[in-house]
Amino acid sequence: MLTIPGIKTKAAVIGETPETYIFYGHHTVGKTHIAADAAKTYQDQGKSVLYVVTPGEEPGATLSQFGLGEIITDVNKASEVDELIKAITGKVDVVIVDSLKGLNRLIMDKLCGKDKMPQDSKGWVPAHEAFSSAVTAFKAAAPVTIFLCPADRSTDSFVDPDGKKPNVISCDLPGRMSTAIRATVSYMAYVESSFDQKTKVFTRSASFVPDNNILTLARGLRQPMTEPIVFTGFDGQWGQITTALEEQRNAS
Repeated sequence: MLTIPGIKTKAAVIGETPETYIFYGHHTVGKTHIAADAAKTYQDQGKSVLYVVTPGEEPGATLSQFGLGEIITDVNKASEVDELIKAITGKVDVVIVDSLKGLNRLIMDKLCGKDKMPQDSKGWVPAHEAFSSAVTAFKAAAPVTIFLCPADRSTDSFVDPDGKKPNVISCDLPGRMSTAIRATVSYMAYVESSFDQKTKVFTRSASFVPDNNILTLARGLRQPMTEPIVFTGFDGQWGQITTALEEQRNAS
């Protein structure tokens, strides 16, 4: 039986349309930190937040720094994902899924067997459909949905003007799922960090900037993002993200 904290009778209406985000990047760049800051921001607004954890992810240490209380539920098989979605739809304000890769693995395990992958197109088609359906169901469950995912380099579906396939940084998902999932969300950002040897300072950023070598997306902006969002402190990162997007959404 799943333990699902934060269930309400009815979810709040946060915006006119549902908002869906993907934040992806390599390990330890700050994806969980962004999600935790988002959770804190919405909690402070009186909204309910559910943090869904798939096998292999351990967000507890980061979440504890924000004093979020009991917001985590673990899913360990595809049937639990289905059960969870049915239980929370329309009854939670914000859902955070950590991670898309883990969610995909649960679906693959159900369809193909433990740690196995489809062997041909007959297997990949239902795998793509099942994963897409799960993502769509999470999107429909709450007004705001945030997905996290590790990053990988993929050349699927990308061809440069010379007809060659370049390396493209994208979500670490099998087949062409990374490009397909991009088409279903509102925003997709690549998160990265760097360390300045001279100043001994870490810099973290999230990029929605259109880039031929990095998979990003920001729908509904009057002007595209031209620079990554560089975070200026421990907290307030979600505010920086939403403010930057709102400024470009209303740009003249």
